[in-house]
Amino acid sequence: MKKFKKTNKSLHDSGCSGTSALETLKELGVCEELMQPYDTQILNKRPTDEAYEAAKNRKILDALELNLDLTEMKTCLAQSFPFVFGLNVVNSFEKYPHK
Repeated sequence: MKKFKKTNKSLHDSGCSGTSALETLKELGVCEELMQPYDTQILNKRPTDEAYEAAKNRKILDALELNLDLTEMKTCLAQSFPFVFGLNVVNSFEKYPHK
């Protein structure tokens, strides 16, 4: 969940860094998706106070850096430790139909 400034009327979704997302999960937490679904129509709408309150109960405790190694990633998943990764895509990615 992003921090929203009341004065910012031109928000757009250009993504964020993994580090920024993890810092937010540590500081604010995350509410259930039903409370703040991903919807481009409400992108500029601040989450409700209830969503922020619910997020307080769903914070991460810590984050560790992984090596870029498939075995290490599989080991994390096998031990029920999720991980975040970024992926650069070329501009033409959005031009092709999604299946």
